[in-house]
Amino acid sequence: MENMVKKLKSKPTRSSETVGISLREEGIAFAQVRWQNGRPHLLDCEFLPAQAGEASTVLMGQVSRLRLARHRCVGVLTGDDYSLLQIEPPAVPREEWREAVRWQIRELIDYPLDEAVVDVFSVPTDARPGRQAIAYAVAAPRQVVRETANCLATARLKIAAIDIPELAVRNLAGLLPGEERGLAFLYLGRHGGIIVIVRDGHLYLSRRLNIGTDSLRELAPVTAGEDLIDLSSRFNDLLDSIVLEIQRSLDFYESNFALPPIANLILAPMEADLPQVLPYLQQYLGVKVEALDLGALFDLPALTPQIQARCLTAIGGALRAQQVTP
Repeated sequence: MENMVKKLKSKPTRSSETVGISLREEGIAFAQVRWQNGRPHLLDCEFLPAQAGEASTVLMGQVSRLRLARHRCVGVLTGDDYSLLQIEPPAVPREEWREAVRWQIRELIDYPLDEAVVDVFSVPTDARPGRQAIAYAVAAPRQVVRETANCLATARLKIAAIDIPELAVRNLAGLLPGEERGLAFLYLGRHGGIIVIVRDGHLYLSRRLNIGTDSLRELAPVTAGEDLIDLSSRFNDLLDSIVLEIQRSLDFYESNFALPPIANLILAPMEADLPQVLPYLQQYLGVKVEALDLGALFDLPALTPQIQARCLTAIGGALRAQQVTP
């Protein structure tokens, strides 16, 4: 499946539905979105527990129960399944980018190039004078992409794309106020996280974190008070590392692009109960920091904070724009 990622197109009025699926180690994140009059409606959002080897059977049951056979579907890879690499755009015609990028990244992946699925997308050319334009290459083992596609196809879903969390987050950010002026977004999964900066429907910057909610929860105070001084030293160090990576990302964006600086950061829902994170970011970052509540965007009673956290990338995948056909 060579066409792994594509740029999000404009947002035309839609009346169609898309299913977003993320196959995780402990189960399946599932979301179903219908677009009507230019607005998305989240029809269903669930996390389906599944043991190893059971994902296809569980997903088939879900598709059958909801009568979704042949529905448009976007699969979203997990953080361990792919690499996202910032590169210099190849000096070849755009239609030759993918092949040129394959050779450009051959030393940056730890498996043979002929076993890789590679795609590339550009960052808008708003660079400051003297700054190099940038692009992003996505690489994933062909077997991983094939297994994901086979699971979706076996469940009788019509595969539109296999996407990545960064672009799923970009899709979600597009629904938030102020996105057209630029937003930073922090998503902390169990084993790691990502920082993305989006503006007007485009992903400008992505940075991966090796700190996740599992490592934070292990070091978090047993009782969570409001006084940040009570945080353990090691827990404090992890939060400092997150703050530093966010600030580096904001500084790079401001120095590299001829655009106003980012003024807002959105903290995505987390699976773990870590109430210390938001006030810490608010105290030590020089931007406005707010927590994202998808319940304020979608009228779905079952959208609890934990479901939001587990299904965030599936929802973002389901928000992927339809490809316009002639």
